[in-house]
Amino acid sequence: MKGKQTSLLIAIIGLIVLLLSIFLDEIGIGSTPGYGLVQIAGMVVGAVMIIYGGYKAFKN
Repeated sequence: MKGKQTSLLIAIIGLIVLLLSIFLDEIGIGSTPGYGLVQIAGMVVGAVMIIYGGYKAFKN
């Protein structure tokens, strides 16, 4: 894969991680009601991946 494609893939995976983290309870996977530590960590990791991938893809 080329650099831009890899960066976009990272951003897309980050979006998936972010959305899964947000909707874990609705899907039925969440272990506690409300947002737990794992969900918050997943949201942060997903957001960082989106920002990093988007920045690297559209830097030039």
